[in-house]
Amino acid sequence: MSKPERREGHVVEEEGMIPERKRGVLNGAVPPFGKKRSSSQSRLEHALWLFAVCSVLLIFFILSPAAKVLTSFGQAQRQPGKAFMHGDMPTMIWESFLANNSKDPFALPRVLDAVVAWKSMNAVWQFRILDFNAARDMVEKDMSDDDLLVYDALTSIEERELFLKVIVLYYHGGVFSDINIMPKSPIEEWIPAECSFACGYEDYDSLSVVVLASAPRHRVRTSGFFSGA
Repeated sequence: MSKPERREGHVVEEEGMIPERKRGVLNGAVPPFGKKRSSSQSRLEHALWLFAVCSVLLIFFILSPAAKVLTSFGQAQRQPGKAFMHGDMPTMIWESFLANNSKDPFALPRVLDAVVAWKSMNAVWQFRILDFNAARDMVEKDMSDDDLLVYDALTSIEERELFLKVIVLYYHGGVFSDINIMPKSPIEEWIPAECSFACGYEDYDSLSVVVLASAPRHRVRTSGFFSGA
């Protein structure tokens, strides 16, 4: 029985059938350049390229200053043109010292340590201490005329500081603390993001106003919660 004849492979071009031998490629040989990759090789190269890009972006994110803010404070989010927000509450910590600028507040016991603790535990939160002049200017510029009349009519520092807490939180929101209060943990750990108002308590029968927290324009101000405020 005669062996079947071996036929040369052909490729189709515009001029007709051209044997592969004439193209300089032996049957079964692979061209050294421009070779066609298999689908598995293409997928592997694509995955490696994607991994390299993601690694570069991750390293850039870790080294960037924004990473410390975005990764350290889970609930806080930046809104365009606004302060960071913790739920509906601006991330603003207020304190006041209304002794008519006659004393240095940091010379008082525990004040400096308390301020450092508030800042270090809540680095994404802004922090501001209102002295006698700054508090009076804020009430005059940001609050109503009635608020200014009540503020000026109060004679004791304790009454004025409580009223200042209420109206500052009503108009601006945030957390308002007495200047010598030492925090034990970050605000996000004791004020949930869904909470729009919070206060402390001294025992089961009485609430404390040494630390107040509120979203702006909260209805608690007009609900009779604060007598005289």
